[in-house]
Amino acid sequence: MKIDPPDPPKNVYLWRGEDAFGQACRGTLQSPDADMATQALQQQGVTVTALRLDSEPSPMAHRLQKGLCKKVIAHFTHHLALLLEAGIPILNALTVLTQESENRGLAALAAALTQEISNGASLSEAFAKHPKYFNDLYRNLIWTGESTGNLEGILSRLAVSQQRSLALRASLKKASMHPLIMMFVTLVIAAILLTQVVPEFEQMFSQQQQSLPGPTRWVLAASRHIQHTWLIYASIMALGLGAGILGYRRIVALKQFMHRLVLAAPIIGPIVRDICQAEFALTLSITQASGLPMATGLSLAGKSCPNFIFGEAATNMQRDIESGLALSVAMGSKSCVSKLLVMMTAIGEETGCLDKMLEQAADHYAAQAHGRIERALPLIEPAMMLCLGSMIGGLIIALYLPMFQMGTLFSP
Repeated sequence: MKIDPPDPPKNVYLWRGEDAFGQACRGTLQSPDADMATQALQQQGVTVTALRLDSEPSPMAHRLQKGLCKKVIAHFTHHLALLLEAGIPILNALTVLTQESENRGLAALAAALTQEISNGASLSEAFAKHPKYFNDLYRNLIWTGESTGNLEGILSRLAVSQQRSLALRASLKKASMHPLIMMFVTLVIAAILLTQVVPEFEQMFSQQQQSLPGPTRWVLAASRHIQHTWLIYASIMALGLGAGILGYRRIVALKQFMHRLVLAAPIIGPIVRDICQAEFALTLSITQASGLPMATGLSLAGKSCPNFIFGEAATNMQRDIESGLALSVAMGSKSCVSKLLVMMTAIGEETGCLDKMLEQAADHYAAQAHGRIERALPLIEPAMMLCLGSMIGGLIIALYLPMFQMGTLFSP
């Protein structure tokens, strides 16, 4: 059953912008999320140039470690759900997590939440003060759970969702890290050979005073070039990497291009597409099962996807839904969404079991992504090893060709 709670939890945002006269202005605004904050400011005639969440953590929160990873937060959610399902009050449950947690940062976080709730804050308000650890999806679901009295059930769903999401991200990392590691090893070995080994051979060849084969001359020339210009290349690579990371974070067009490029890649593209569809369907499923409005669910589902293109598609779906289109129709007009997901969504709408059909779709795409990765890894590793072996073998052959020629000259 859909619910319509009175007021969503509001966050405090710090903003900068320009008014209708082009004058710089800044201030604070309370809003459920960043999109609604931007819309509210635009309605006031403000062109927003910067917007960020302002959180004022309690003194206890300053003891938090910098790196509470998503896996630790997922364990926290799971254990909190178990304690609440056992009938333990929220304050007692958080106290148990504070005392029993082996992770100092997690214990400090639980203690900070306990202190804030003891001071009169609701659980969703306490979580809203720690946006670094609890994202929009988390906070909206907790607020819904408090409003409907089903906090433990929603926490259980959220814990399962987090575990599945972590498994998907780990699979994607596994698929992408192996080729990158092998490429790095290849470059390091090539650099060592060209700067340390090849000069020794060049010195030996200079003493022989004989004409060298073409491949040997090419290798020696490359070695001399690298020795004299390696610092320039290293600087260019470092500056390029830094500029690329900065541009990726700040330039939307570059981010779109890179994400489209990833989706179009022959091996990694289908894996990323399956993972995005699994994340999207799973997040939308849990928001619908929890009673959140469809527009809010689409916004949160788009943010959960690791690829910008799916987030952009979710924003367009949200507009289509608000204009009166069915979800399946809105999905069908997006090229990044597969026909199977559109069909399963349409069946869910017709049968009134949209959340269950989306959950089944998420399971399907997660299994398909895992299968693609398991099939790809046995092919990627031998291919990279073949490239590495070919490079090293080519260098060795080029260096030993003059010796083979000398052996031929002196043979009877």
